[in-house]
Amino acid sequence: EYIDLHFIDGADALIARKHLDGRRYADRIIDVHGNTLVPFQYTHIDPLSGHKGYLTVEDPSTYLQGLLGPDFSLVVPTKYYTVDVLSEEDGYYAVADPGKAGTASDSLWNMFRKGEKWGVLDRNGREIFPCVYDSIRYLKDGYFAVQQGADTGVMNSQGQMVLPMEYAGISRHRDTFIATKYKSEEYSADDIFLIYGTDNLVQDVKAIYHKKFDEALKVYNEN
Repeated sequence: EYIDLHFIDGADALIARKHLDGRRYADRIIDVHGNTLVPFQYTHIDPLSGHKGYLTVEDPSTYLQGLLGPDFSLVVPTKYYTVDVLSEEDGYYAVADPGKAGTASDSLWNMFRKGEKWGVLDRNGREIFPCVYDSIRYLKDGYFAVQQGADTGVMNSQGQMVLPMEYAGISRHRDTFIATKYKSEEYSADDIFLIYGTDNLVQDVKAIYHKKFDEALKVYNEN
């Protein structure tokens, strides 16, 4: 009946593939007794690399991707060029504009594909923000570093811009995040570090001038 069967890592279930005609195939998920868990409604069902229990699925009509969660429920609809998980614990998913394509170079922290635009959905399918950013990284506690061109800012889970798109980058040091600006006509400091924790993101921002990273972190912790 099937041309391929393989177990899903960590589950008592298998992905079963059958040939329809020509180059058309269909996948479904069955348990070890052969009972259907997900019917033949997708062209492909594939494990998502790096995220145990998550499966990408492909719509047979549009060839766009969605995402199944560990319980095999659809957590991201089949409306996107590609999908990935930003945070399993907090339930945030990166989705790419179906109208864009490019060369993949993605990871948990930095979802980026040349030419694509990225957005974010939560575990309820709510759009946090649309597919307009070149790069998205999940920071912590519902905050995201978003990039357009050379500019990086921070959005929260309500879709609000809490740090403007004017930073050279956002980096992480343990539970602290550092937003940096390069030297420009507007800023005379050789290095400017805006150091903040995520408990009180905006109010906790402190500007520290002419400090290297360790010195800047020490000043931040003392204040």
